[in-house]
Amino acid sequence: MKRNKDSSQMLGGRLFLLAVQLFWLPWVVCGQSNALPSGGTVTNASGTLHFSLGQIDFMSFRDSSGSQLFGVQQPEFPGRLDSLACGGYALSRLEFPYMKSPYSNQVRISYSGGNGNPYASVDFSSQTVKGLTLSLLGGILGKGSGNLTMTLSGTADTVGTARFMIAVGGKSCVLEIPVQDTASVIDSLLCSRSTIGRGASPRVGESFDGQIKLPYQGGKKLKIPTFELYSEGVGGLVLSSDSVELAMRNGELLFRLKGVPDTSGTAVFQIAIGGKFCALNVIVEGPALSFPNFFSPNNDGVQDIWTIAGLFEDYPEASIRLYDRNGKWIAQMNKEHPVWDGTHDGRPLPAGVYWAQILLGPDRKPITSHLTVLR
Repeated sequence: MKRNKDSSQMLGGRLFLLAVQLFWLPWVVCGQSNALPSGGTVTNASGTLHFSLGQIDFMSFRDSSGSQLFGVQQPEFPGRLDSLACGGYALSRLEFPYMKSPYSNQVRISYSGGNGNPYASVDFSSQTVKGLTLSLLGGILGKGSGNLTMTLSGTADTVGTARFMIAVGGKSCVLEIPVQDTASVIDSLLCSRSTIGRGASPRVGESFDGQIKLPYQGGKKLKIPTFELYSEGVGGLVLSSDSVELAMRNGELLFRLKGVPDTSGTAVFQIAIGGKFCALNVIVEGPALSFPNFFSPNNDGVQDIWTIAGLFEDYPEASIRLYDRNGKWIAQMNKEHPVWDGTHDGRPLPAGVYWAQILLGPDRKPITSHLTVLR
């Protein structure tokens, strides 16, 4: 390497000593450059030092006599947590293992106090009931609260509770998975007949807490353990239930649906009970709609048309049918024709009250509203 001027050498020495003091005598190498902005920067007119945890980084000085590069290897800091919550785990699919039957599912547990650093891949073997494994792929913890998703797979050797000692980020907890007898079955699950209590549907971005009833047929005293099941398609919702025993013959399962949907659409829950499977679909509505209740189509440039702001952007398949007070159809609106000008077949309609039936899409209940035409 070429020598720099005295001033550059002095600054280089100071910056290098700062790196040593900050990172406990790191290993120094020359000519390496792999900068990541995870630490910080020291700079002035003569040079710059970038530093990051657990990475090879560099500092450089340049003047008329040449340039120098100094590489610094800082020590790696592992991921650390404040707590793990095994007791509140959630499943990707509502299906628990059966004795001597191959099984695979996703299990999610939450944590708090993550430090944003990496954790390694690890497998956890079941205790008490043997034959099951929880596999966690390595990754990076979030800063603060987050979730770890693991794959549960294998074949349980007996009925009972499979226990896993989970240890991640310096914290541990016991996760318990019930293993059922394959002799317990039901005839059918009727997801298509499920209903939401009080008829209210979740809405995107709004907190929801309600109940869902799922009918079944041919129950045979199957006991369903306590569970939480997270949604697919639309995220942010969790389906849960306390431990319950199915009635003989027919009945209903009562679930709690809670959370804040992250988008509109269909939230899907994979339900598998007693050897039967169905997909439980929950429609998540878009933002609340604002219905203008009057307009004045008199060509004065003020409220000459009637429309629902944002409707066709949030619901591309939506349509609106307009009727007079006697129920006669007079106009239709959709994404291609999103406004009504108060006419029918090109002729202005008289002032008065009219009705709008809003259809948001297939499998959605129509919404009815009235509006007034002013002349």
